[in-house]
Amino acid sequence: MSYVVKAICYLDERGHGMPCSDLAKKYDDYELAELAAKTAGGFVVKVEDGRILTESVKNKPPLKKKTVKANQVWMTK
Repeated sequence: MSYVVKAICYLDERGHGMPCSDLAKKYDDYELAELAAKTAGGFVVKVEDGRILTESVKNKPPLKKKTVKANQVWMTK
């Protein structure tokens, strides 16, 4: 069983995008794959014999709440 990293597409060992998981860099250790996914802004996909088994939770950046200044209150009404 191995893991690959998927951002927009699958990433090879140089960080270039590949169209399928067969051409992607395979990680034997989940922790290394998770670190690479955090660096690339993607997520980990579990692959076994060329089949995609599971995808981890996609890392989404936290939503920023906009602050309303006192002089902008009239615009929200």
